Amino acid sequence: MDDARGTHPRRDGIDDAATYAQVQQAVLDLLLDQRPDVVLLDMGAVTFLDAAGIRALLTCRCDAQQLGNRLQIRRAHERVRRVLAICEVEHLFH
Repeated sequence: MDDARGTHPRRDGIDDAATYAQVQQAVLDLLLDQRPDVVLLDMGAVTFLDAAGIRALLTCRCDAQQLGNRLQIRRAHERVRRVLAICEVEHLFH
C-alpha cells in the first residue's frame, strides 16, 4: 500500500526465527524495487520479539539508511515496544 509518506509492507508476524530472513528480504526488495522515502513496517500482529528479531529490524533499518530511506515501525504491540525500549533502540524506528 502506498501513500505520500511511504510504503507499508504488512507482516502477519516476525515472532519466530524462521521469519526474520523473510522480513529482511521483503524490506530490502521493497527498498530496491519501489524506492520509498519511508518504509512503514506494520507490527500489529507481532506479540513477541527476541534478540534475533531486534537484529533483523536493525538490519532492515541499516539497509534503508544506506539507500537514503527510513524505516519506521507502526502499531507495535506493548510487549514489542517494551523490548525495544529495554534494548534502547525504540527511538531508531520513529
